[in-house]
Amino acid sequence: MKGIKCLAIIIFIFGLITILSCVPNQAETKKMQQKIVDLDSKVTKLSNSYDELNTSISNLQVDIADMKKQITKLNSAVDTEIAKITKEQEEKLNQFVTDYEKKQKGKISQAKSAETVTTPAGKEAGTKEIKKVESQPIAKGKYYKVKQGETIAEIARKFGVKESKIRQENSIPRGKEPLANQNIFIPTK
Repeated sequence: MKGIKCLAIIIFIFGLITILSCVPNQAETKKMQQKIVDLDSKVTKLSNSYDELNTSISNLQVDIADMKKQITKLNSAVDTEIAKITKEQEEKLNQFVTDYEKKQKGKISQAKSAETVTTPAGKEAGTKEIKKVESQPIAKGKYYKVKQGETIAEIARKFGVKESKIRQENSIPRGKEPLANQNIFIPTK
């Protein structure tokens, strides 16, 4: 029985040591509590940062919406101004063409009236020499406002005119294309 008592005491002591080794001591408990407090503090800071970021994102979304509205207003104002400018330019250009055609018609009528009848020296009286003045022909055609992305080749096909004629009349070199809303002269065949 002595052996059983000894064995029971050894088992009891071993169990007690095992239990005591599993229970943290006071210093370890304080370290764990401090770590928990530190983690809680970090989580609170992260939560606050997250809330601030959400607020900033919301403010940015409002600012972006405002900017989109302002851009839309500006685009509308620019389009309106471009339309005014384009209309004014078109009217000025049409007036210029009208004035030019009138001047050309005036030159032709002056040229016809400038035909003279003279009797050159050394020739028989009654022989008449008529002096004719050559005049430049009046360009016939119309003006066309170029659409976005349109090429000279497309415009030439549309009006049944050679591409080279349109380029020549508008001084547009080969390899270059007119700008959108540009008025170009389309000569007739």
